[in-house]
Amino acid sequence: MAFVHRSVLCRAALFFAFTILVVLNCGAYQAPSARRSSPAMTAQSNAQKTPASNDWTAEFAKNPELWTELGKLVSRMQQEVQLPGMRRQSKILPRLDNGTEIYMAFPNYGESLNQAHVIFKQQLRDSPKLTEWWQKSELNKSDPKFDDVLEQLYQVSQYLGDEIVVAGSYKNKNGVLMAEVKKPGLETFLPEMYRKMGGKSAGKLTVVTPQELATLKAGGKDDAIALVRPDFLVIGTDLAALRTLNAQIDSGKKGFAATPFGQRMNQAYVDGVGSVIGVDLQSMIPDFAKQDSDRAMLQASGFADLKYAVWEMNDHKGGGELSFTGPRHGIASWLANSGPMGGLDFLSPAATMAGSVLLKSPAQIFDDFRDLALSMNPKSLDSLAQMQMAMGIDLRNDLLSKLDGEIAFEMDVPLEMDPAHMDQAAPVKPVPATPPTWRLALRVNDPQGVQQTLTKLLAASHMQAKDQAAGKYTVHTIEVPSGPEPLRISYTFADGYMVAGSSRAALSEALRVHQTGESLAKSARLRTALPDNQALIASAIQYQNMGSWMRMFAKQLPANIAQMLPQMTAEMTPTVSAVYGTDRAIKSSGGSNSTSVAAVLIGAAIAIPNLQRAKGSANEAGAASSLRTINTAQVVYFTSYPNKGYAPDLATLGPGTSGGCDDPKSVTEKRACLLSDTLGGPTCTAGSWCKKDGYNFSVRTVCRFGTCPGYVAVATPATNGSGTKSFCSVEDAVIRFMIGAPVSGQISAAECKRWTAIR
Repeated sequence: MAFVHRSVLCRAALFFAFTILVVLNCGAYQAPSARRSSPAMTAQSNAQKTPASNDWTAEFAKNPELWTELGKLVSRMQQEVQLPGMRRQSKILPRLDNGTEIYMAFPNYGESLNQAHVIFKQQLRDSPKLTEWWQKSELNKSDPKFDDVLEQLYQVSQYLGDEIVVAGSYKNKNGVLMAEVKKPGLETFLPEMYRKMGGKSAGKLTVVTPQELATLKAGGKDDAIALVRPDFLVIGTDLAALRTLNAQIDSGKKGFAATPFGQRMNQAYVDGVGSVIGVDLQSMIPDFAKQDSDRAMLQASGFADLKYAVWEMNDHKGGGELSFTGPRHGIASWLANSGPMGGLDFLSPAATMAGSVLLKSPAQIFDDFRDLALSMNPKSLDSLAQMQMAMGIDLRNDLLSKLDGEIAFEMDVPLEMDPAHMDQAAPVKPVPATPPTWRLALRVNDPQGVQQTLTKLLAASHMQAKDQAAGKYTVHTIEVPSGPEPLRISYTFADGYMVAGSSRAALSEALRVHQTGESLAKSARLRTALPDNQALIASAIQYQNMGSWMRMFAKQLPANIAQMLPQMTAEMTPTVSAVYGTDRAIKSSGGSNSTSVAAVLIGAAIAIPNLQRAKGSANEAGAASSLRTINTAQVVYFTSYPNKGYAPDLATLGPGTSGGCDDPKSVTEKRACLLSDTLGGPTCTAGSWCKKDGYNFSVRTVCRFGTCPGYVAVATPATNGSGTKSFCSVEDAVIRFMIGAPVSGQISAAECKRWTAIR
């Protein structure tokens, strides 16, 4: 959609909608390291900075006073900045034309933005440490100046009403920004503002009156037109759409307000609204399924019946709704209608993270999945049939039909961080990983049948459970080979649920809170935090104990910073989100106004670095998995083409230049169709790297007389930040790894075998 992406006023609307929320809920202005900048700016910045100054958390470790000053800034903003009040009607919605399919309404945050800016400048004036930090910030060096941008945004907000709306048509690929005009002079102010803020790359802005709009000639596709009426400001790039909307406003007819979608959006104002976004999904569905086969698949999935998507934000709490034209079916019905969530009775109120979800009968989900898969490919489930035969079970009837679809979970994930990481000048010390503690409760209708099926599965996998009596329960413990230490899982059956834990102790705690009534389900902290004070009847609930998170984070902060944090974790209200399913809709609600300075500051110092490492770990796990896929493809290739041996490169294992593998005749020794084009694209030849999920992959073989008896497959981080491990494998299919800098070239089979094997 050709929204006014070049216009300063469009940027202003988006800025009004999000800047203050970010400031109030995330603490301070965004750190330079988190902002997106141009390659030239990034190169210049990297050249001028030392490694230590690139990590803004290191600045906090070296200057504890800065931590305190930022805390004061956040606290003042939370306490003193007044957000716009709720709106119970819209003067803009009735003026839109009946072709509106996307509707986004935000408050005018101009006054709030100015209040935050004034507080920020006052704190800079009173704090030398904060001033020093700000002067080093890239945001302070931006062009135009940060202060000038905020001042211009505040000034233009004074001309506008209390609501700013972005609306448009997906079908016609056009859109407008619209606001009520509160005082004259906007037609003079806009060109001057655009001249100061637009920059050389901005398109042309033409400001016109309604009379001038009638004779205006269309300009370039990036040129914006600002229609300034006595009552409304309308900005767009589509001249025809502006003329249509201008005529609609003059006519006084309801237009959009008379359509079913307009009536749904108008409902959002009844109880008061802050920000609201709505999309008429029915107008988009034809573009998602242009072929008969795609339409049939979309219909079978249930998503062809999508009607509206609506999201609302009120007083720091948000909620959404996904509605359907008829009763939910197919994949769209897998989330069950709201009901009691008994699994929460096995979870602890001290959980860091917990939740529960109600699904349709797992057997019915399997039927939906089977029908959909077979409609796409009649042979898609052949491997499943072979697996069931090998294990001697019927997955649907022996296991899934014995489950009722409720799953409750609890997890405590220790975030490991060496305080030395806070100062990049100090040596990096590895921190031993601590396994997460987890608990799981699945509602079952045939405990004995589930146990019999699990016994068969374990026997087929050459594993056996160790059984031990624990009061009136029998605890089963199994060990699954995984890395240096096996993964241990303990489970039992209690009161209609299969309850499992990461250890005997974790399972015992689940049984204890269930028996004593000290569970999360009966916790006052959960019930008071539930959105709209709802009972424990929903389709899904997610619970986050912010106090537990903060205590866990604080333990890993440098002592000089941890001692300065306010002791507020005990009073922090948990955050709870809930999803409610009905026959024709899925609704969600959640949020909390308990954000504190402690949460902001600890999260900034701990969560961001840990999320970065978590992403690297995910890349590493994906690289090892992709290498296993390559090994499997090589074995199949070796078996299919014994005269050729192993494939000489990844391209040979892939679908080739055409990308087609549907016709068996197209599968040859030069295009084996054993890998997707991501790993086996036509450019993935010998000596070249193919990139996937942050890693580079390559295969090299040594061939004699046209036959390749061995190969070396390598996966190495694409950048230093993508991961810390490189992986390799040879024809023995053992995955090996090495910690260190990314590999720059191919390695030999002998060198690969010297790396550490993953057991």
